[in-house]
Amino acid sequence: MKSKFLIPLYLLFLLALITYNPHSAFSEEDFSIETVYKIRVVGNSRIPESTIIYYMESKEGDSFNKSTLSNDIKKLYKLDHFDNITIDVNKVKEGVELVVKVREKPSVNSVKISGNKSLPTGDIAKRVTIKKGMIFKNSLMMKNALQIKRYYLAEGYYFAEVEPSYKETIDGKVSIKFKINEGPKALVDEIKIVGNNSVPTEEITKYLRTRESGFFSIFTSAGVFKENDFKQDLKIVEAVLQNHGFLKAKVKDYKIDANRQEREINITIYVEEGPVYSVESVSIEGDSVYTKEELMSKLTLKAGDTYSRDLMGKDILTLTDLYAVKGYAFVDVIPDIKDDDATKKIKISYKINHGNRAYIGKINVIGNETTRDFVVRRELRFKEGEILDTIKLNQ
Repeated sequence: MKSKFLIPLYLLFLLALITYNPHSAFSEEDFSIETVYKIRVVGNSRIPESTIIYYMESKEGDSFNKSTLSNDIKKLYKLDHFDNITIDVNKVKEGVELVVKVREKPSVNSVKISGNKSLPTGDIAKRVTIKKGMIFKNSLMMKNALQIKRYYLAEGYYFAEVEPSYKETIDGKVSIKFKINEGPKALVDEIKIVGNNSVPTEEITKYLRTRESGFFSIFTSAGVFKENDFKQDLKIVEAVLQNHGFLKAKVKDYKIDANRQEREINITIYVEEGPVYSVESVSIEGDSVYTKEELMSKLTLKAGDTYSRDLMGKDILTLTDLYAVKGYAFVDVIPDIKDDDATKKIKISYKINHGNRAYIGKINVIGNETTRDFVVRRELRFKEGEILDTIKLNQ
């Protein structure tokens, strides 16, 4: 029942934007036989009249069509340059005159940043995408304020506040201001891990970038809370638990309690360990360069071991390096893990796609102002035309 009323209301809104000159003494039906003689635009200052008319369906010389005017208004609104659009339809001797009345959205006259003492204005300005000359959008201004706030969080200013505001000028433009209250840097008082029944908290927190503050934190950045570091820490917590066999360990939630007066925060991370998984089997597929026995002998994570994400990662690097010395610089080693919840065992299969060999092309030596090229080249462990050995290249 509700939808039956929505359509008429929408049409009424569009029709209300199309007005007819009350001084014209002719019926609405008369328009159907008239030609659009002239289209004028009033109220525009930045957007040229020709641009506005270009996006309209109604054209001079065409037969007048009332439904086309509705489409004209829709299209002009989609340009996102106008706050208000109406079209007057006037009867003139030569036919019909359309008067498009627009009110342009204000443009940005200036963008100012104030209140910052610790972080340079230039670095803050890099986070601001709204610029002078752009059409003012309140949503974009608020988004920019949030980006500045995130920048301060990344630099350890957890209590920083950004207040965006704008003011219309006499010429109809808008001046924007971002007022910043930096506040103190937030120091981490305590980090708690909840739900880790098997792996001690100390075993987890020692790998985190975020550390609890100490005496020297007032002189250094140690113990300062940084949002980007903390987001990485949540992934590290999961990785540490997975290194201890908890294949499906995850961070369920976290809580940050902030005390602005004491300029400190307390962090609680809630985890779910899940069951410990062991390795049932390890296999390798898709190889033609080495024998499977050669490759299997290089792996550290074997059948019967407790699963470790770290050891599996090292095995992937080992396999990658084996192919790198043979010239397969773009080898892909993809682990495929199949787990059995009933037995708490997993099967690991490394799928290898070594691709084509890479060869060394021309070697250019640059930056050697005093040493001759041949002196540099004779110290290299590789030559032009050789198979690329990325291990030698890195050395």
